[in-house]
Amino acid sequence: MKTSFESPLGSDFARFLDHKRALGYAYTVEEEALRQLDSFLRKRMPAADILTEEIVRSFVLARPPKSRYNSLCVLRNLGRFLAAAEARTFVAPPRFMGLVGKRHKEGVHVLSLAEAALFVDATKRLRPMRWAPLRPLIIGTALRVLLFTGIRRGELLALREADVDLRAGVLMIRDTKFGKTRPVPLTEDLTLELRAYRTELTKAAPERRATDPFFPGHDGRAPCSESILYNGYREALATAGIRARRRKGRTPGPRLHDLRHTFAVFRLLAWYRQKADLRAKVPILSAYLGHVGILSSQTYLHLTRDLAGEIVERELATHGSPVTVAVDAVAR
Repeated sequence: MKTSFESPLGSDFARFLDHKRALGYAYTVEEEALRQLDSFLRKRMPAADILTEEIVRSFVLARPPKSRYNSLCVLRNLGRFLAAAEARTFVAPPRFMGLVGKRHKEGVHVLSLAEAALFVDATKRLRPMRWAPLRPLIIGTALRVLLFTGIRRGELLALREADVDLRAGVLMIRDTKFGKTRPVPLTEDLTLELRAYRTELTKAAPERRATDPFFPGHDGRAPCSESILYNGYREALATAGIRARRRKGRTPGPRLHDLRHTFAVFRLLAWYRQKADLRAKVPILSAYLGHVGILSSQTYLHLTRDLAGEIVERELATHGSPVTVAVDAVAR
């Protein structure tokens, strides 16, 4: 695909695209949206010299209905980038034109502290299968790692034996969503649990190699599949009595990614309890989670504020209860 743009704003589009890719984003789908915007401006608004509300509104309305929200997201990011140099640039606000993404429509289910304690207990009581007798060990441990580290499910399933250093208590996450590698420190309790997990796994498969998956499937050589992990997640939620919240007459299915949201919110809640400056802590959380920038982590900061009345005031006061055990494993 060509890399040049031809509209009056083309050089701005090129700078924006270079900026995003320098941060590690592939930005291939977004580049196509910028191409379409470039063509739209050449045909419809050839004299445009800044990004205006009229441009944003007209272009989004010209897109197919299913593409409008994603197109608006690209233009919002473009607007924020260009506004740093040109104050007249229009930056579309959230929910501009009434457009809301699927994720926001269904909502994020962040476990409460009590739910987290029940969930952790349920992961230790998964059922073995005739074809997968180690399912409780492998899937139960994998789900607890997702909750207690906040790593992505793809990162978890990509872990190899050599990536898990249980002497230092560190997971090495390689070739992440943004093509980077990062270390993820573990709490002492989780490190001890993973040592016990490795011991039990080695008993069942004594000739494990450094290149073998840390969370293997039934054949021991390929990683556990996402579907098997997800089924274990659904079973643990059901055992714990946790149901997805009903929105607009339908119940969205629980998502494994909600464990990542839960980890991030719990970490922020722990800092909240310590009276730390949450804004100063967001960059730390961002690096730990493997975000390219802090904007993604700020989502969790907003979630924490939204949940303050529901979680902080109601449950952080319950010191010494089983609830804090689940939180402390994440919070340390």
